[in-house]
Amino acid sequence: RYFKSILFMYHESIWKGSSEAIQALKTIKEKYNDVKVSCFSTYKKPKNFPEWIQFYQEPKKERLVDLYNQHTLFISSSYKEGYGLPPAEAMACGCSVLTTASGGVEDFAVHNKTAYVVSTPPNPHEIAEEAVSKLFSNRELIYRLSKAGHKKIKQISWEDNANKLLELINDKKQ
Repeated sequence: RYFKSILFMYHESIWKGSSEAIQALKTIKEKYNDVKVSCFSTYKKPKNFPEWIQFYQEPKKERLVDLYNQHTLFISSSYKEGYGLPPAEAMACGCSVLTTASGGVEDFAVHNKTAYVVSTPPNPHEIAEEAVSKLFSNRELIYRLSKAGHKKIKQISWEDNANKLLELINDKKQ
């Protein structure tokens, strides 16, 4: 795993914050010319997409796991998430997560404990200058977040969450 490597998910919906992530990544690329950036998406590669970002359209499950495993940092730039599956998948693969405080991710992404959490809506300056710069300059922090995030996400199960949801529904009925 190359240390200065970032992965993110591209989405056309404004609320996913992809344009802000790309703005931040342009700043990061200026500061760290040797950074490796990749992205995956269900959408086609947009016109005028930065050529230095490796783009993967609809990667198969095995390839997606490889992408998470090949990168040190996953950026989630959403305005709002119900759960945030890509950051959870990244944690499951041992990738450190930088995410916005977008709702559902807060079930597993705790600032400076299991992830690096920035404000919502995504602020390209905050992502690039504060978060990524801090993480790239502090290997101990980025690896600690990776280990803690991986440990945290392993404690979450679909079965437990489904049971909690059923309990909430049953409580509301009574």
